[in-house]
Amino acid sequence: MDNDEPFDLTGCNVYLRIAKADGTEFQGHECCTVNNSSITIDTSVGNGNQILTASGINKCELHIEDENGIRLTTWNFNIYVEARVHNGENISSINSYDVLDNMINMEKERIENEKKRSSNEIVRGENEGNRISNESERQQNELERQKTFGNVLDKAESYVSSASICAFNAKESEIESGKSEENAYNSALLAESHAHGKTGIRENEDSDNSEYWSRLSKSYKELSEMLLNSATNLLQEANKKIIELDLQVNDDFEVEYELNVYDFEINDNGELEYWINEGGNE
Repeated sequence: MDNDEPFDLTGCNVYLRIAKADGTEFQGHECCTVNNSSITIDTSVGNGNQILTASGINKCELHIEDENGIRLTTWNFNIYVEARVHNGENISSINSYDVLDNMINMEKERIENEKKRSSNEIVRGENEGNRISNESERQQNELERQKTFGNVLDKAESYVSSASICAFNAKESEIESGKSEENAYNSALLAESHAHGKTGIRENEDSDNSEYWSRLSKSYKELSEMLLNSATNLLQEANKKIIELDLQVNDDFEVEYELNVYDFEINDNGELEYWINEGGNE
């Protein structure tokens, strides 16, 4: 009470302390709940199950501490616990301090967590070792890959260069082939011109070709054969008229010719001329 008014305990920490009838002690905080000026003790919360474990008179007090650290303690009061027949669910009475119990439990939990952490650290160390080994292997593989890639790249560049040269040579060959084809066509056309003419690539090719000269040669041959035949006929006719020329010199030193086949005459230059007398004797 505060001047006959209920004291507001909101924000205060409350502890129940018990000197139990069996000589053990109890201190509980979690089992205490503050509601304005009221304090409720719950034996099912925290270590509250130890409050009624010792039969007999249990001496109690409430310890109150506000947020400024000011502490108050109530007067003592007793809790009488009547003994009962054992039903198999009795809880042994032990010293119980919820703060200490919590610390012990927390330490146990910490130790357990530390064991787990240590185990996990071992696993992590092993994993880190594996990671370092894998990273070393990866780096080695990367060096090999770069080396292999460099070799492949060099070969690829070499192949590209060779392909470019081959393509250039092929183009040159194609050009040369085109030139050869054109030259062959021109040669064939020129041969045709020399053989028959009528191609339009040479001047006067229609009268200056093998076929033309062949026809002309054939014509000249036929003309020659005709002339030869005519000459032969004339020669034969001349031979018919040629007789043995019998000339004699008389006593006056004059040349006498008895047959009337040839006519004779001395020209102005004193030269003897003769010719066949068409009307003479044969």
